[in-house]
This record gives sequence, structure tokens and C-alpha cells, in this order.
Amino acid sequence: MTENEKLIKAANNGDLEGVKAAVAAGADDLKAAMRAAGKGNHLEINRFLMEKGANGYDQLLAVMASMGNIGMMESLMESGADDLEWALFEAAKNGRIKAAKFLIENGAANYDECVEQAVKNNFPETAGLIKDYRNKIRKPHKLTQNEKLFLAAKQGDTEGVFLAIHKGARELNRALNRAARGGRLETAKVLIVKGADDYEGALGSASEAGHADMVKLLLEKGPKVIMPDSGMETMLQKAAKRGHTEVVGLLLNTGWFMSYDQKQAIKSAARGGHRETVMLLMEKGNISFYVAMEISQEQGNLDAVKMMLEYGKCDLDEALTTAAGGGNLDIVKLLVEKGAGNFDRGIKEALSNKQEEIAEFLWKLTGEKED
Repeated sequence: MTENEKLIKAANNGDLEGVKAAVAAGADDLKAAMRAAGKGNHLEINRFLMEKGANGYDQLLAVMASMGNIGMMESLMESGADDLEWALFEAAKNGRIKAAKFLIENGAANYDECVEQAVKNNFPETAGLIKDYRNKIRKPHKLTQNEKLFLAAKQGDTEGVFLAIHKGARELNRALNRAARGGRLETAKVLIVKGADDYEGALGSASEAGHADMVKLLLEKGPKVIMPDSGMETMLQKAAKRGHTEVVGLLLNTGWFMSYDQKQAIKSAARGGHRETVMLLMEKGNISFYVAMEISQEQGNLDAVKMMLEYGKCDLDEALTTAAGGGNLDIVKLLVEKGAGNFDRGIKEALSNKQEEIAEFLWKLTGEKED
């Protein structure tokens, strides 16, 4: 069994440790694993896979399909979501007949498993619709010029882009987004020359994917406003979450991101264990060491706190007080081990936040100190 097969099997079975082991061993089919975990509602696995770089838009597309929200589905597809089969599966399972029709008309074709899901969950009309599409004797689907444009942009086929535009393709911004997500620099340049101008959307896709050269190109075009996406993540957070340090540096240089955005980015990077990205955010951003330390403790992320302690000199007693109030005993123990000694303040903070276990731990240390 290949590592990717092990990954997909573990994701399907809800085996988070198996997923982690497969990824560590080199498995890289994150999209298939996302789908397998999503069908089983294994949310922890989905979160882990997104931290490792899987496209979160596909999961959101599946969620919107399960709710029948076609408007949001269209928006997500424009932003790069393309796992229509997973979305159709969710639409069928929840009896969203209009969403199922929309997805099939846009290319989803996993008919048999979706009919099975619709029947299993007692949605005969949805099952009937999918059966009708499955049973039709259809001519091979002839791609529209826009579809040819999207495919060429995704593959970096510059000649194909020229040809599709020449023959009438007009959805240049969606094509630019696909080129940006795939790091197709020359193709993106062609699309911009031809009139694509949604630099912000493309910049978000390139940042999330970690394509630094693409980010540089799009920054030169200067999007005027940077807004979070529908999931309330800025492109800085997306890049930080995946450890794209060079991209994070480029985005920080713009001056667009406020302290709040930088704090959220540090949280994302620390959670993913991206040391270099955390350090860069601290060095180039407006985040003090103590703020970063506090963020790490708020998350209860022991590895992140270790990272902060390695970075620079810290007021260990101040950190201990914060950790005691935050309720993470492992972090309290680490700080004591590193030399924190003002147990009285820690005890007071722990008690005021009803952290009895931490208060008891520090109280015992106070006794040992007196002895």
C-alpha cells in the first residue's frame, strides 16, 4: 500500500494519528484525504490537513452544498474550490436538489454513490434527478471557451489562454485566480495584460499556496483594499498558517496589516509549528515578545511557548502569572523549570480564575521553597 493509500484509508476511518504518520512519510494527496475525512465528518483530520496546505475552499464548498446555498457555492468556485464530486455527495446526502443540479451542470459526475446517498437518506426526488443525468445518453461534454480558459490557466498553458480569449472567453479574473493558485507566473502576466484586474482575489490564492514570485507580481499591481475572506482569515493568516515565510515577509512589507492581523497570524503560525514564520512576524511586525508569549499561552500550545522562550529573554514570573490564570498546567511546569519563582502571584491569579489544580501545584512549590 502506498503512503497516499494509507493516508486516504486513515482519513476515511477517522484515524488522525494514521493521517499524521502518512503525511510525515511523504503522502501528498491532501485533496483526496480531505474528501475522505469530510464525508465521515472527521473535523480534526480536516483541520490538520488544512494546516498542512490542503485547500480549505473545497471543504467550505461541500458545507455550502449540504445547505443548498448556491450563491456561496458560486463564490467559492470562483475563489478556486473545484472538488465538485465531494460537494455533490453532500448535496445528495442532504436532499439539496437544486444544489445537486447546479453541481452536475458544472461537471460533477460521481452519480452512483450520490444516488445511493440520496436513497439511503430518503430523498427520492434528489435520487431521481441524479439518476436522470446518469442514465441520459449524452454526447461528450464540449468545453465552453471560458472552461478552456480556466483549464489553460490552471495548467500554465499560455498559448491555450491566448486562444480561448481570442475565441471569446471573458472570465479573466477567475482564470487569474487559478493561475495564481497554481503559481503560473507567465500565464498570470498574460491575463493581466488582457484585462484581468482582481488582484486581491488572486493575491489571496497565491499567498495561501505560497507562491512568492506570484505574490510579488500581484503586489506590484497594488490592490487598494485588503479584506478577510468569508472565513474571516486575511491572506497574511493563510500564509502564516502554512509556514510560507517569504510570502509573510512580502505581505508585512506592504504595511496593510494591523496589530490584530499580525497577532492572528502568529497564532496560526505557532499552532502549525512554523518557527521561522513566527520569528519573522515578531521581527518585522509590531508584535512585542510579551504579546507573542501571551498569545502562545492563550492557545495552550506548549511547543509554541518553548519557541517563544528560545527566541529571547522573557520575564518568567510575568509569564507564569499569565499561564496560571490561563489554566494550562504543562506551561506552568515548563516556566517553573525554566526559572520562574514568583509563585504567590501565580497562585493568586490561578485562584481568581478558578484554576485549583494549578494553585495547588504552585502552593506545594511554595512549601518546598520555604524548606
